[in-house]
Amino acid sequence: MTSVIKCYEVTRSLLQVLQKKSTERDQLLEEIDQLLEVRQALLVELTPPYTSEEKEMGKQIIKWNKEIDSILRSVHESIQSDIQMTSKKKTSVNKYTNPYASIQQDGMFYDKKN
Repeated sequence: MTSVIKCYEVTRSLLQVLQKKSTERDQLLEEIDQLLEVRQALLVELTPPYTSEEKEMGKQIIKWNKEIDSILRSVHESIQSDIQMTSKKKTSVNKYTNPYASIQQDGMFYDKKN
């Protein structure tokens, strides 16, 4: 089996993994990471000349790659939003547990005498 065919299969399985909606994000990310590592190793092994069948597979890989990029971008954005929400929750919990921690102590009080 040539490296183009292997790359085609790995890319197809990567796209399938990304398209399925899994509730377990950690497991999904591990699976994606493994497939991307295998795919990267296969992409390094690709060397011309290619047959016409391999060229068609390459065109399909490029189409799939665009879909994979957009899905990975959305996964990245969802992870970033989760991180931001977590940090906001953390600061609000800290403000709730210690509401006087952020009061400035260096202000002055002017007493006006008549």
